[in-house]
Amino acid sequence: MRGMSFFIIFITAVTAVFLPFTAIEAHASPSVSAYAAAVIEAESGRVIYSKNGDKRLPMASTTKIMTAATVIMLERDTERKITVSESAASVEGSKMGVAAGEEITLKSLLYGLMLSSGNDAATAIYEAFCGEALVDIMNIIAKEHLELKNTNFINTHGLPAKEHYSSACDMAAIMRFALNFGDFCKITSTKEESVSSGERRLYLKNHNRLLSEYEWCDGGKTGYTEAAGRCLVTTAEKNGVRLICVTLNAPDDWQDHTRLYEWAFSGLLGKTVSFEKGSFSVSVTGGEKRSVKASSDRLILPVFEWESIETRVDIPSFLYAPVNAGDCIGKIDYYSGDTLVASMPIYAEETVKREKEKGRLLEAFLNILL
Repeated sequence: MRGMSFFIIFITAVTAVFLPFTAIEAHASPSVSAYAAAVIEAESGRVIYSKNGDKRLPMASTTKIMTAATVIMLERDTERKITVSESAASVEGSKMGVAAGEEITLKSLLYGLMLSSGNDAATAIYEAFCGEALVDIMNIIAKEHLELKNTNFINTHGLPAKEHYSSACDMAAIMRFALNFGDFCKITSTKEESVSSGERRLYLKNHNRLLSEYEWCDGGKTGYTEAAGRCLVTTAEKNGVRLICVTLNAPDDWQDHTRLYEWAFSGLLGKTVSFEKGSFSVSVTGGEKRSVKASSDRLILPVFEWESIETRVDIPSFLYAPVNAGDCIGKIDYYSGDTLVASMPIYAEETVKREKEKGRLLEAFLNILL
């Protein structure tokens, strides 16, 4: 498949703050109509609000967030043409309006997928990316890369299927992943777009009302089926703090999101804690040097006024040579009370080669042990 090598490189190259999905005990959080809801702070990934956040539920067309992100990651040439099949044009549910036999660019299909929630676009994309192989990759990203426990994809559009489900916290993590891609952010923030399909022009309007009704909202995806109810994933940024909000089966989803954003922003904008780059020295056994320098990246966290963040460093007392620059040798965990809110890796800053004579002895000893 085109772009597959890029997929492998991307997955192995990504470094990110660990995503702990345990909500902090927030004060006076608002009541919402949603059966399940979650709000996360996008920079760290920490959950600051959760209501049935880990409950497995159908998520309808919010599925298309992962579809779009996966396709954008796989395919650099979004201008390539795709011929729409009869099965894609006639699929049930919401559509962008493509017709069988028409040629349309992948980019245009992505706009139709995210703005008009086109199941026809989702099916055309599915067929263009080897069908089930695309769904398999979506699951690999969710389960292996993002380490999500409550998500499984059966299709690319979100129409009801027995084993097609996610959770509010997992959908927030998926949206956070999608925000890594500039093309995704541009598409999901677009209110209206005009695209060509064959000889026709299609006019697309974003179903996400919050783009117009809530001034800080800059992206998201709607969803609805009778089985899932009203589903909504949105993003909003205010004064440098970005939040992601998810509601599943929410009769009053627009108000739910507005209330949750106002509550979270009012609490988080008043205080920020900053942890500078950490510096460490770890002993090395059997190396040309007796120790190796290591460090962690700087971390900035917006926090509630009542929160106090504690750091806990986890590094080994010594390492066996060789040690390579860039090796992850430990981590720093950041806690609010008993809740893990972020974790930063500690990397070796330099390479320490194995001392030749000691290296041979150490290798022989380790071989005996193994």
